[in-house]
Amino acid sequence: MAVIIVAPNTVINSNTFYVGDTLDMTNGNFVVTNNASLSFTNCIINGTLSALNPTLINILNGHLFMTGSTVEVKAPSVIPHPMEQSLYYFAKLERGNCIILGSDFKMDNIFAAGFFLATIDNASNNLNFTNNRFTGWHGVLYLLNTNNSIIDNNRFLLCSYGNILVQGSRNIIRRNVILLSGRDELGNAIDVLFSDNCTITENNIAVPTCRGILVGASSNILIDHNLVTGGITYGIR
Repeated sequence: MAVIIVAPNTVINSNTFYVGDTLDMTNGNFVVTNNASLSFTNCIINGTLSALNPTLINILNGHLFMTGSTVEVKAPSVIPHPMEQSLYYFAKLERGNCIILGSDFKMDNIFAAGFFLATIDNASNNLNFTNNRFTGWHGVLYLLNTNNSIIDNNRFLLCSYGNILVQGSRNIIRRNVILLSGRDELGNAIDVLFSDNCTITENNIAVPTCRGILVGASSNILIDHNLVTGGITYGIR
C-alpha cells in the first residue's frame, strides 16, 4: 500500500476519513477548521516535530477521531527540557472534540514533546481517551477548561512532566496504569486543578517522580480505590 505524504499546513475543512492508511508526517501537519471531522481508523502515522512543525494535528474548530491506530513521532532537533512544559504536541485542540480509542502512541525522544493539549481559551466537552497506550511523551493529556470527559483504561509508560492534567467539571479518570511518571526528573501522574465534581478511581500508579495524585483549588472530588506505590514525594496531596 502506498504511503500518503502529508503536506505542510494541510487544511481539513470538510469531513475526511483515513482507513487502513500509512501517513508520513515528517514535514507535514493537519489544520482542522470549519467544524470538520478528521478520522483515522487502523492507520499508521509517522511524524516529526520541529520548530517549523510544532504541532502535527491542530484542531482550530473541529473534531479528531482515532481508533485502532499506531503513531510514532520523533523530535530529533528539540533540545530536551525535563523541567519545562513542552511547546511541541502531537495534537492541540482549540475548539471542538476529540475521541481516541484503542491506539498506540510513541515518542522517540525523551523530554521533548507532549501528546495532547486542550487549550484553556475555549471550553471542550465530552472528550474520550480509552484503551490507549502512551510511551515516552513529555506531557500526555492536558485537558484545560474541559468538562464531562473520560480518561479510562489507558497505559502511560515512562512519560515525563504531567501525565494526566485536568481542569474542569464532571471529568472521570479511572482504571489507568501510570508507570514512572516524570522519569526521575519532574512530573506528577494525575493532577486535578480548579475542578469540581470529578472522579479519580481504580488507577494504578507506580513510582511517580513527584506526586501520584495532586488535587488543588477543587471541590467535590471523589478519590476512590487507587493504588500508589513507590515514588519520591507524595502519594496523594
